Amino acid sequence: MQFESAFYLSLKSGLYPNCEPLFRSLYCLMALSIFAFYD
Repeated sequence: MQFESAFYLSLKSGLYPNCEPLFRSLYCLMALSIFAFYD
């Protein structure tokens, strides 16, 4: 959880300021795959 939050914040804080919608959907897919993997 902590890594995912840090990853999300680091990306959102300036690396991809113009790709917010795309990044948000990619992050949702990544989170879903992580949860599915750990379940």
